[in-house]
Amino acid sequence: MPKPADKIVRVGNVAAAPGELKFGSLTCGYLPDATPVSLPLLVMNGKADGPVLLLTGCMHGIEVGGIEVIRRVMREAVDPATFRGAVIAAPILNPFAYWAGRMNTPQDEYNLNRVFPGGPDQLLSHRLADVIVNQIVAKADYLIDLHSNVQPSIPFAIVRRTPDEAVNAAGRKMADAFGITTVLMVLKFEQHRTGTMSDWALAHGIPSIVIELVDSRRLHDPSAKMGVRGILNVMKVLGMLDGKVEPQTEMVVHQGNLTRMELTATKGGLVHRGKEAGEAVRKGDLLAAFYDPYGNVVDELRSPVDGYVLAYPMRESQAVTTGNMVVFLAFELSE
Repeated sequence: MPKPADKIVRVGNVAAAPGELKFGSLTCGYLPDATPVSLPLLVMNGKADGPVLLLTGCMHGIEVGGIEVIRRVMREAVDPATFRGAVIAAPILNPFAYWAGRMNTPQDEYNLNRVFPGGPDQLLSHRLADVIVNQIVAKADYLIDLHSNVQPSIPFAIVRRTPDEAVNAAGRKMADAFGITTVLMVLKFEQHRTGTMSDWALAHGIPSIVIELVDSRRLHDPSAKMGVRGILNVMKVLGMLDGKVEPQTEMVVHQGNLTRMELTATKGGLVHRGKEAGEAVRKGDLLAAFYDPYGNVVDELRSPVDGYVLAYPMRESQAVTTGNMVVFLAFELSE
């Protein structure tokens, strides 16, 4: 529901009146010495009516790109006196993982983005999820969730389908405006990606897109520029900002009715890449060769489809074990 022009926006301990940018936090847990741990929050409240857009980052502790994009949007690109609606930004959704420099919550080893909606009486990750959806996401009309892939990769957006076609159309409109390669998540190609924050948002009628930026652990300026431009583009199509949608120019963008598949290692080894991120591939092309310590090729990974390389998402190193993700591929959806 759009925010009335005279409404104060409240999240955590932040209360932003129309025309204000305010900073604060939301307590989400405690350390062993009883020190409280908080999620940082930025709330920008426009002077005119409009929707509430939520920007989130660092769901995974190593994916720092979203923090920088949020900083640029909230501190440099948008003026609270001249836009409509409100923007709530939570740049670090998992401070426990962020402090530890780890993908998952170190206290329970869970991937936070697999346990939503969580619960108030469960493990730490579940409690974090419960706080996030009930005290932050529930206040939004639209959601952009910022993630990051390790290099080499290109930025891409992920959309999902729900039974609500109006929500689907709104999410696709957001992704099209963002302007980067967009893939529809099809569960049979990535069956482990359930229990996400976006799942909860979509199920509750909140159009949501996931943005995979570049890079994990490091700031990547071309990707950050695309992230900022994409968010401003979304704000324009939502009626929050004036102006035309601007095309993305820093890195390659692929068009089409695309979905994504994840290719994993069968045999372990040191991976030699066969393609570059963003490159078009044909069915049968070599995507990766796996070498043992003696220099022998022990396995090869070839493309099962015509498509495009989105990323080589090897988070720790190019030495992989059976089951590790090696390549993200985008390809045309046949249905």
